[in-house]
Amino acid sequence: MTQTRPGYNESMTDQAAATAHDTIERAADVGNEAEQNVRRAAARTAKQARQLQDRARDMRELADDKVERLRSYAKDNPLTTVGIAFAVGAIVSALLRR
Repeated sequence: MTQTRPGYNESMTDQAAATAHDTIERAADVGNEAEQNVRRAAARTAKQARQLQDRARDMRELADDKVERLRSYAKDNPLTTVGIAFAVGAIVSALLRR
């Protein structure tokens, strides 16, 4: 390989190395920013999941309480419970016949 100008190949090599280094630095910056965005999104999603779990637990406890109250009422008032069940059945039956 013949060199036409002294230092020409070295200068080109230095320029190529500098360009490659700059490109790698920019890619690393973009990668770091993307990682931070993903981590923030994951943290928000985890927080929302915990909130949903808490809400589901509260709703389950509320439903269990209501079912227990209904059972207690049915146990304390069996004839009223049968009458209510009969009336609801008659209403539903009449609606379904239409």
